[in-house]
Amino acid sequence: MKTRTVKPCGYLIINNFETFLLLSPEPVVRDSWQDNGTYRFVCTPAEPLEYLEGTTPVYDYARHVVTNSFAIEYRADMTPIDIRILTDIDLTVTEFKETEKELNYE
Repeated sequence: MKTRTVKPCGYLIINNFETFLLLSPEPVVRDSWQDNGTYRFVCTPAEPLEYLEGTTPVYDYARHVVTNSFAIEYRADMTPIDIRILTDIDLTVTEFKETEKELNYE
């Protein structure tokens, strides 16, 4: 299993009270298939998937969550976490590069 260390920027709570760790502070740019009232966020479930070496939590892979009913709690003091990465796509790399490009950090 491959992992990547990322720093969450807060919590995303969606309409059925499911909580995710937010991996990017802004929603992903709207795509043509999205309704006007929906937002797409890059996140991972807030509960660890497993623990490595007895103490280090590993979270599930990054995913897009699309919702029209949500609350966000931004937090600057979150500690970095390890998340699984998929072998064919890693949203943490793709989305952060797009965000950096939009903000002209590259």
